[in-house]
Amino acid sequence: MARRLADQGRIALRDLVASSAGGGLLDSEISYYDEESRGWRVQQRWDMADYSPALS
Repeated sequence: MARRLADQGRIALRDLVASSAGGGLLDSEISYYDEESRGWRVQQRWDMADYSPALS
């Protein structure tokens, strides 16, 4: 189930990022069993181009 949710998240982010000016790239994805929550966890790391946070 965690893998299916990760797949859906990847597709949603890919579509969202494709519509932005700079685009993005899935940098890494790992899955592992989380002892604390007793379930599988999937982590994705995305690199987004043209993202500049406002500096105050």
